[in-house]
Amino acid sequence: MKAVICFALLQEARPFIERADCKLVVQKKQLHYFSGNATDILVSGVGNLNMASAMGWLFGQNPEEKAVWNVGTCGGSQSAKHQWYRIIKVNGEADGRAFFPEVIRKSIFPFRELITLHAPANKMKLEQVAPALCDMEGYAFCRAAQSFVVSSRIHLLKWVSDDDGGAFYKSGEWKARYAEQVDAVLNEILSETVYLHEKEHQVSPDISIYLESINRKVTLTFTQREQLKNALFYARHYKQHTDLLEVIEQLPATLADRHQQKTAFIQLLKSLRDV
Repeated sequence: MKAVICFALLQEARPFIERADCKLVVQKKQLHYFSGNATDILVSGVGNLNMASAMGWLFGQNPEEKAVWNVGTCGGSQSAKHQWYRIIKVNGEADGRAFFPEVIRKSIFPFRELITLHAPANKMKLEQVAPALCDMEGYAFCRAAQSFVVSSRIHLLKWVSDDDGGAFYKSGEWKARYAEQVDAVLNEILSETVYLHEKEHQVSPDISIYLESINRKVTLTFTQREQLKNALFYARHYKQHTDLLEVIEQLPATLADRHQQKTAFIQLLKSLRDV
């Protein structure tokens, strides 16, 4: 499985292109595609439409297994400025829906929610939605990618560039600050992509045992089973076998109705993530 890092702007992508030693292989108007040994890089152009179109092109041209990462700048309140964040919820302002990227390992970056807008957010808007961040492509990236890959392969990392509606681009001062943690961001992307591949292709016997043990108490839907599998992989990375068994054994032996089952399932996911 290969990581493809998706940016809106070429200047956002440039430090990663150089560090990953990627070479330009396709250029079509705003769309640029770079390929390297460790990762590929896609530049879409600004906005939801450009990002959705670029994702369609990406999966139409290149069907190989991949995990996709939307990386780049975003707006945020003054307190969040010049920091990288791992996105755990993406809200689409236009339709009020949300996408929840699955984090299956601990991240070195703090978590934030992201709201995707159709225009740059001004200072007042950013203060209103804080601590959430704002961009113009994240939601379209997630929705388009969902048409081609499972949700566990869709991730976002954002750097808060400004709190003034995007005016920072007029100055080149932001570029050095933005590039300071390129190595850390690349390491997060590449190491987690390797882990995703192992998780998908090498389901260990103990994970199957845990799943069946839980399924005897709570009737799981397909979606719940996949959510639980990811939570178990996450927990197994940080908990001992006996600790996992203790969490699972906390489930009641019998659950009377669907509401009780749903409540117990949500509590189990929280317990597995709480490491």
